[in-house]
Amino acid sequence: MAEVQLQRVAGPALSLLVLLLGVVNPSFLSRAHPSHASNSISLGRRLSGNQTIVSRGSRFELGFFTPGNSHYYIGIWYKTIPVQTVIWVANRKAPLSNTTSSELKLSNDGNLILLNRSKSLVWSSNVTSLKANSTVAVLLDNGNLVLKESHDSPRLLWQSFDHPTDTWVPGQHVGMNKITGEYQVLTSWKNTEDPDPGLFSHRLKPDGSSNYITLWNGSVEYDHTGEWNGHAFELLPQSTLNQNFIFSFVDTREYKYVTCTMSNTSTLLRLVLDVTGQLKVSTWLDDGQKWMLIWSRPAAQCDVYSVCGAFGLCDQTRNLPC
Repeated sequence: MAEVQLQRVAGPALSLLVLLLGVVNPSFLSRAHPSHASNSISLGRRLSGNQTIVSRGSRFELGFFTPGNSHYYIGIWYKTIPVQTVIWVANRKAPLSNTTSSELKLSNDGNLILLNRSKSLVWSSNVTSLKANSTVAVLLDNGNLVLKESHDSPRLLWQSFDHPTDTWVPGQHVGMNKITGEYQVLTSWKNTEDPDPGLFSHRLKPDGSSNYITLWNGSVEYDHTGEWNGHAFELLPQSTLNQNFIFSFVDTREYKYVTCTMSNTSTLLRLVLDVTGQLKVSTWLDDGQKWMLIWSRPAAQCDVYSVCGAFGLCDQTRNLPC
């Protein structure tokens, strides 16, 4: 009712009315002048319900979402397209039953934490040796959620790119940290409505090579990229066909990883370890308002190990191959 009446008031009278209503009910100010979501979470700020933060260039958004299984998760998705496409999930193993009472915030020890309706800890960035009361979580324009000592600090204490789910995007590193021995591993969703880790994973082979392998159930290798030859992976020549994105392999004293740079930064590109067990590279089509598949590996779904189960048969000529 107040909004209808405000439309009939103009100039100084409107400002005075808003001010008076704000004195009587401070929450009115946030409704009368909704603020744009910032790109960070600092101590004292928390996200719940439909509250989000948005990267500075409005490319990515972080908040609560549901993939359709009646559970809720903290995730990061593309802000600029109509199809919600999630690239990272925090609590994929611990879904929430609602978002109204759940909170994503900074704890007193400086970690980013997720609490459920009972205020029990569901997920944490779990970094030790932090400076309490000084950290800030920032969503960057490449889709990376980072924890820093302060807004101006270049030092990253933690980043979501080091803990990927099923998706890899340009600027993200997938490989290993030679100092800590930690690997970045892509793991498929359990199914299209459940981000819980599925049966398929993709990682750098732990034998000192530049070969990336795709595994079933963490143990059975059914596909690999081949070695990096200085321009592309031996078994992925299709990765060099599009000059808009350039893959590169980096091997230093501290890190070994593959990454990708874009000649046209406005183009959206993602690599997903699909629930089918295939690696799929897609780009967003503005004209068609949909994702277009560029290539997949293995090319045939039937080449995925145990894709139809232990005793199932796979027929690639059928719409439903299993």
